[in-house]
Amino acid sequence: MSFSLLAMAALLGTSDVQPTAQPAPTPISQPATAEQRFADRPQARIAFARQIQNFQVKREDNDDILYLETTRNRWYRSEIGCFGLGDPRDAHAILPLDNSGSFDAASRVVLLSLSHHRSECMVRSLIELTPDEATELRLIRVRTPRAKAAAPQSN
Repeated sequence: MSFSLLAMAALLGTSDVQPTAQPAPTPISQPATAEQRFADRPQARIAFARQIQNFQVKREDNDDILYLETTRNRWYRSEIGCFGLGDPRDAHAILPLDNSGSFDAASRVVLLSLSHHRSECMVRSLIELTPDEATELRLIRVRTPRAKAAAPQSN
């Protein structure tokens, strides 16, 4: 009985205290996924597939991503879906399968590895990257200027 009286007194005693306004917790900004980062970009088109000079295949969030370099260090990002025995990341050669001569979001390619395994891939999207994005994704190496050799000092 005395316990219930103490509990009631504690409840009544705290009713006079005004709750202080606590600031709303600030939402922690999550880093944008690659899918969100490139979602609003317009689809690109490479006019001639023979302009492709270099490529890299990377895996991001369980998706295979094909990076293509054309003339003048222009880089493109392409989500691809592949099937075949080879791992697309092991590819050393790329062969376009379409006869149109261009490369866009509806193209198909074969990625060949040195072990003669091939992966046939369908392109799902193709967007052009900015030079800053290409550098951030480590597609372009930033060249540091060479320091000039010190001239020999004559005494």
